[in-house]
Amino acid sequence: MLKKKLCQQLYRRFLQPEFSSNKFNVIGIGADIVYVPRIKRLLSKNLEHAPLRFDKIARKFMHEQEIIKLRELISSPGPENTLAYYVSGVWAVKEAIYKSMASEIPLQALPPAQVLYTKLCYKTNDEQGRPHVEIDYRSMEGYADFISRHIKGTSFKVSISHDRDYVMAFICHVKN
Repeated sequence: MLKKKLCQQLYRRFLQPEFSSNKFNVIGIGADIVYVPRIKRLLSKNLEHAPLRFDKIARKFMHEQEIIKLRELISSPGPENTLAYYVSGVWAVKEAIYKSMASEIPLQALPPAQVLYTKLCYKTNDEQGRPHVEIDYRSMEGYADFISRHIKGTSFKVSISHDRDYVMAFICHVKN
């Protein structure tokens, strides 16, 4: 079921006419899958007993905007899986972004993964709930050469799918 759903989403997001025209040039692609029960264990182990430790863990892969959203989710009651799916989605998107860049850029030219995860971009959703990746140029001040060579004039197109125990993200890094 997950595979069929993901294929349908990928078709709608990347192969429909607006994507099959010359509007975008694909630079790199990346995908990642996360086992949600693993994230649930991490959350239950750390949120109740060691919230400061969990905050430290989150700061290793989440942008400040994602941490703000995470705190909103923690403080507002909702379905128990919402938090696990959010964290899993952020992690899958960040890993897929890294893989999309590693498929096109020599590893020695990439900033450290933690810098890419926490400073370069963040996952957000539009009014309809569709995922997007926003680039945060201000947070990448020390990496001007990397930004000008590999990020300016590009964007990350994202598709996320989840089905009970798994969250999968697909990233297409494109020239605008």
